[in-house]
Amino acid sequence: MLGSVLLSNANGINIPQPAKLKSIKEQVPTILINDKEGGLSQIKEGIKITQKIDDDTSKALLLNQKGIYQYLNAEYGKAVLSFDSAISINRQYQLPARLVENLNNKGYIYKVVGNYTIALKHFQEAANICDSLKLYKQMPITLTNLGNIQKLLK
Repeated sequence: MLGSVLLSNANGINIPQPAKLKSIKEQVPTILINDKEGGLSQIKEGIKITQKIDDDTSKALLLNQKGIYQYLNAEYGKAVLSFDSAISINRQYQLPARLVENLNNKGYIYKVVGNYTIALKHFQEAANICDSLKLYKQMPITLTNLGNIQKLLK
């Protein structure tokens, strides 16, 4: 299939990634910045595609983006649920870099709503993963989040 790459589904079977899904995954972050509603419709379309082809890891990526959309609309409870779903999938498939991103995003939601203790828990977990797996790209934001929340707790 032209414009596709291979993905592994839940059964470990390699499947082609539809070009439309690839395009959505690449464009959603930019769309969310410029057109939140357009971004949400793209996310929903992408999630439908991931369900059809049994692609959980792409679904997790889109759920993270959906959580960001919900955060931007002050739908904090819904955002936490989206991040929880992404966290669960990324734990299952052992994708630590994405897991750290999801934990940071979830921690940030709790920081915004003033629940610093729970935010700290998520930032600490993200920091522990970064430290133990030497995820140097994720360390700066994780440590910044952790330091900011610890300052707020004093």
